Amino acid sequence: MLTVYWDALRYRYMITKKALRRAKILAFAEKHGIDMALEAFEVKKRTFFAWKKKWILGGKGIEALNNKSKTPTTKRKRL
Repeated sequence: MLTVYWDALRYRYMITKKALRRAKILAFAEKHGIDMALEAFEVKKRTFFAWKKKWILGGKGIEALNNKSKTPTTKRKRL
């Protein structure tokens, strides 16, 4: 019973507000056209298509639009 609680807590915050905004912009573009969406939300065309590519590669799930970690894979070490 406790594992259900922990799973609910874990998956509750999987979708960020930024991902929801990006999904809203993509849905608006599907309905009204890309040019109107870019003008209405003040997003650059390249950024829009990068989000769309991430969304399609992620199986059209909103979780795919979350930001990824920006830390480098190999960090510099002090000599």
